[in-house]
Amino acid sequence: HAETKTYYPDSLVGTDSHTTMINGIGVVGWGVGGIEAEAAMLGQPVYMLTPDVVGFELSGKLREGVTATDLVLYVTAILRGEKVVGKFVEFFGPGAASIAVPDRATIGNMAPEYGATMGFFPVDEMTVAYFRGTGRTDDEIERFEAYYKAQGLFGMPAPGDIDYTKIVKLDLGTVTPSLAGPKRPQDRIDLGHLSTKFSELYSKPNNANGFNQPADKLKARFPLPAVAPGGAADNAEAPPTAPGEARQVVEMVANRPTREAADTSAAAASSTAPAGPDAGITIGNGDVLIAAITSCTNTSNPSVMLAAGLLAKKAVEAGLTVKPHVKTSLAPGSRIVTEYLEKAGLISYLE
Repeated sequence: HAETKTYYPDSLVGTDSHTTMINGIGVVGWGVGGIEAEAAMLGQPVYMLTPDVVGFELSGKLREGVTATDLVLYVTAILRGEKVVGKFVEFFGPGAASIAVPDRATIGNMAPEYGATMGFFPVDEMTVAYFRGTGRTDDEIERFEAYYKAQGLFGMPAPGDIDYTKIVKLDLGTVTPSLAGPKRPQDRIDLGHLSTKFSELYSKPNNANGFNQPADKLKARFPLPAVAPGGAADNAEAPPTAPGEARQVVEMVANRPTREAADTSAAAASSTAPAGPDAGITIGNGDVLIAAITSCTNTSNPSVMLAAGLLAKKAVEAGLTVKPHVKTSLAPGSRIVTEYLEKAGLISYLE
């Protein structure tokens, strides 16, 4: 505290449910409602019952090619099963010590999805390295580290150091590339099993997380209509996207999706056959129609975003293109994300 020249562990409340990202640097914090936030801004304390603290022991190390997003989907599936709503989760063990701060922030970010009030990582050498790499002075870092060590709060707890309410475990070496869904983040699917899992869920009832559809419709294909209602043919002022131009320039007309068709004539509107760049295209169950990087869980993690940029670069260099009926969207979590993608020469491949 600048006026009293005293030190104490930082805390935070925010009006975004993903405020828990701050847990990645050892700050106790979570999202609250507007009235609670206003009270805190006016200097009022935040009252709460002392929560149960679930210890999450991480061992091993992530394999090459496995991201923090994959890990947090495993964590979410496990903690949903443990029913941690209203509880604190603290990560500990040698595996937790090996995780870089941006990846810790990704895991903390998803606390609302796994139901905990927060997902906390204690302050340790990784935290100090993060502060050193993000512009803190040597004096600030020395005082920060000295305080936490003096209070006995520095360092990643080892198994047996703390008496948690309950302990759950995960070997990081068992984590594989994964997808969330199809409906809930805790319904993790191994990337290699995506096709078979989708086919399986297609006919399962809704209460079994399925789509409750007849199996014989799974492989059905449907031609795109000549022009979607409210689309380009109904709005002659909406031109097709020029080659190389960002595809999101023409997005909405009259608050309705605009399909980018090269032919906007009345003849195209009355035709029953697909026109323009969508000619001959059919869509079916399981097709990708929206390709978006928008979640703060992903866009706040440099390693994940740079990996996406490198993948996009290789795709473009290999001659791959986005189908005209697929909507793409990139919404970086902050200006710094755009800045480092630009400096890395990757932003153009993602647009």
